[in-house]
Amino acid sequence: MTLEYSSVRDFAKALGKVSPELRRELRPQLRSAGQHVLSDMKRRAAYSSRIPSAIRMTVSFSSRGGGVRFRVNAGRAPHARVLERGNDGGRGGTFRHPVFGDRDVWVTQATRPFFFPAVQAGRSEIKRGISAAVKASLKEVSR
Repeated sequence: MTLEYSSVRDFAKALGKVSPELRRELRPQLRSAGQHVLSDMKRRAAYSSRIPSAIRMTVSFSSRGGGVRFRVNAGRAPHARVLERGNDGGRGGTFRHPVFGDRDVWVTQATRPFFFPAVQAGRSEIKRGISAAVKASLKEVSR
């Protein structure tokens, strides 16, 4: 019996019908697939004392979008979004802000992307890891 899924979403829908034991086996494999990207993100954001500790990775099996997700807690690192994309929607590499709240003196600062470059660099590795985990799990399901 051969089972194939074109996306993690399709697999997650099918996974809803699979035993909790199999989910427990699959979760660490998915987590290890994303660990490299998580470490790369934290390394790229090491210039900040707050951003690396605000980055989290979750593994989900929801039918709406299962897979590995990365998030930055805006409460713990409110400056992360601006440093990642600037205040112009990511079109430029700078943003402006007042110096220590002094509204009369403004400076231009360069962005320091950490999130999207890490995801782009590790995208193929994550896909391979997820694919391997899914294939291993499908072998278990088909037995």
